[in-house]
Amino acid sequence: MALAAKAVQARDDDDDEADSRGHGFCTATAQLLFKACGFEARDDLYIAKGHCINVGDAVEPARCLREAKEARSEAGKFCGEQLEWRRGGLQRARRAAL
Repeated sequence: MALAAKAVQARDDDDDEADSRGHGFCTATAQLLFKACGFEARDDLYIAKGHCINVGDAVEPARCLREAKEARSEAGKFCGEQLEWRRGGLQRARRAAL
């Protein structure tokens, strides 16, 4: 499977000027970090599932999988909290720039 990545021109300042599609660099970065966080949480879930299927007795795999899913849910909430924190920082920075 081939993955395509779109090149993004980074700026060396902290402003949130719009790119050609009208999206701000800082906003786009926050969105990409949110997406990466979600992928990391998903990866961790699959790694945990791999560990769970190797648990010895019949009861442990079910508990292990339940805990892995709970951890994935918590990680997803954390990713959302990080995104909201970043958005809040962007709003504060915009207000301070006025």
